[in-house]
Amino acid sequence: MPAVPARRRSERLRACSRRNAGGRSEVHISDDDSSLSAAADTQGDSSESEYEDLAPRASRANTTGGRLGGSKGKPPKKRTRRGACVTTASPPATSIILSLPLDVLYEILGLLFPLELAHLAQTDQAFRATLTAPRSTGIWKRARVLAYGAPEPSPGISEVRWARVLFGGHRCEGCNTHNVHKRDFILVFRLCAKCKKGRLVHEHQFRARFEGIDRHVLSLLPYTDTGPSGQSPGVKYYAISDIRRMDRLYKRCLEDIELQKPGAQQALADFEEQCVARIQDVLKHAERCREWWAEYEVTRQEEYRARCELRYQEFARRYRELGYEDIDIQVIHYCIDVFNDRPLPEFVFNRLRRGLELDIKVHHYERLERDRANIVTIRKSCVCRTYNVYRRTLPVKEALRLPPPQVIYMLPAFRSLIYTNFDTTLEQATCDTVGTHLPEYISAFQTNLQRSLVRAIECARQDTERWKSHMPVPGGAINPSSVLIAFNHWPHTSVHASETSLYSYSDIAACVAYCGTKAEYNTRFWVRRCEDVTAQSRRAFTYAQRRAVIVESLLVALALDPTTTTAEELDAADRRLLCDHCKPKASGHSTEERKVYTWRSYVAHHYHNHRPGALEHDIARIRVLKEHESEAVRRAEGRDPALDQPLWSCNHCFCHLDNLDDGEQVIAHSVSSSVLAPPSCDVAIDVTVPRPGRHWQLRVLTPAADPWLSIDLSADLGRDAPFVIHDLVHPSWFPELVMQPIEQS
Repeated sequence: MPAVPARRRSERLRACSRRNAGGRSEVHISDDDSSLSAAADTQGDSSESEYEDLAPRASRANTTGGRLGGSKGKPPKKRTRRGACVTTASPPATSIILSLPLDVLYEILGLLFPLELAHLAQTDQAFRATLTAPRSTGIWKRARVLAYGAPEPSPGISEVRWARVLFGGHRCEGCNTHNVHKRDFILVFRLCAKCKKGRLVHEHQFRARFEGIDRHVLSLLPYTDTGPSGQSPGVKYYAISDIRRMDRLYKRCLEDIELQKPGAQQALADFEEQCVARIQDVLKHAERCREWWAEYEVTRQEEYRARCELRYQEFARRYRELGYEDIDIQVIHYCIDVFNDRPLPEFVFNRLRRGLELDIKVHHYERLERDRANIVTIRKSCVCRTYNVYRRTLPVKEALRLPPPQVIYMLPAFRSLIYTNFDTTLEQATCDTVGTHLPEYISAFQTNLQRSLVRAIECARQDTERWKSHMPVPGGAINPSSVLIAFNHWPHTSVHASETSLYSYSDIAACVAYCGTKAEYNTRFWVRRCEDVTAQSRRAFTYAQRRAVIVESLLVALALDPTTTTAEELDAADRRLLCDHCKPKASGHSTEERKVYTWRSYVAHHYHNHRPGALEHDIARIRVLKEHESEAVRRAEGRDPALDQPLWSCNHCFCHLDNLDDGEQVIAHSVSSSVLAPPSCDVAIDVTVPRPGRHWQLRVLTPAADPWLSIDLSADLGRDAPFVIHDLVHPSWFPELVMQPIEQS
């Protein structure tokens, strides 16, 4: 390029450069023209309203602001100009770009996108003056061509403002709220629903909100059909600032007519005609913008997917180098960590490698289970025989709490025996040799399980600090095996499955050990439990913060130490509780009906029925029944529904190992196989999963005032007494139970 003579340099840029070198001005530069009145005084930046360009010259007012800006009915105040800061520091370095010839500068600016030009116009007054000058029109046209052929600005809107609205992100211009994707091309704004309520007015609300303003003003203003509740064809919303500004202009025209100024009547007619024409231009321009925006979003989405596909191909290339096949690698194609348009440096791949590699392995195992089903089944049976031999060397109750065979299949040592070397036959002796290390493998599995629980608590602690939640999280070192703590367990059969509440490590171990009558866990679940992977261990067990608060307050109400009390101790006590949060139901003139809960069912009741939001709402307010009262309620509750479920096994033999049965059958087996007296149910049988809550809660009748009544088990005293415990299902279970008054102390 030939050298440009020095005389072609911009005198305005040179003057601004010298002024910036002498000291920084404190005039704030914004992307909105309405906040540039101070800079416009010296740089010639137009700040007149779009409607004033249409008003008669005799009626023009010195108003500023965009369509949704400006003050409410008051003339804008001029910005106070403040001098440069007095400082002893050295002046800032002058950018070399300010000394470039104007032709070279224009050539550089012509390579930028509209939003980049808008950012540049906000950095320096010299650039602001250059990019808002009339001769900069070509720069903005070239920028719009680069930006997918964006349309020209709406009539009366500056290039800077237009670039901000189109490409300025998805935040509300009023309150900076996220996820505001819709643009209004008529009134030219990007606002959330809340800000629209404060800045727009429905045509039917005009009379109520603008007393003293002629409704004819609305016919001179552009309107939109997109309000706070969304788009409604045929409905008109107007900008409040537009109404006030147009009212001032219209009244000045009427004042000119009242003063009988020459040509005032014709000027008003011309003004109204030009306003109507401008409205039509704005509506037509908005329609073109909507069509362009629809095409722009499709193009942008296609480009985004293309960039995501390039990132996935880079992942696939690296995993192919590690020996994996494309049919297995495709399982991570649409993973959130893979399918995005962010760059993929080496350290990012190393951080994500292990978790994604685990998904690829799981897909490989599941594919082999389908394609080589016969061989995999035979090999699993060999491993299962080795595991059963080991389990029978342990006490029965301890063997019942061991992980199921599905876990053993996914241990790395046995995994290599099952899913590799399909050309050779797996010998039972090989499995037995590997099985000698089963105690170490099972211990490592249980350690990983406890680590996942601690990690879930740490994640909850981080979320609490991030969102400033009022929910407390245990601090310091946590030992899940000895603390009563609340967790939610999410089965992996369906993403829509409901969670299971667990309150101790024993509950969690039992939940993992029991596979149920249908497949509650898949291969991915077991592999992740065997591998100590941080990202994947968070989903299965999540720390239930609110349930933990309820449990802790429940222990305090029971006068128990929350740091030492275990769930097993509460289950053994098996006390019954009344909820004082609930309003009792009147039953007769002097009695009230209340539900009775176990401690587990009370936590579930409180969690689902009493609103969260404040810590005091999660404090347990209960009344604890005395032991003989709890015993009466337990008798009234009758048969435990858990006895009808296949959850039970004998504590004296291995006949129910991997073959659980219902409680009645197990009790009958224990009685028939024992040579001694019939054993106690609590000693002879054991439930292998956390005892489920009952399907109903009894309702007890209590007096509306003190003294309280206690339950008496004496049948002789109760023959003449009325029913005092009421069960909606089986009232015939407790006809002998009566209530007797307690003597006041």
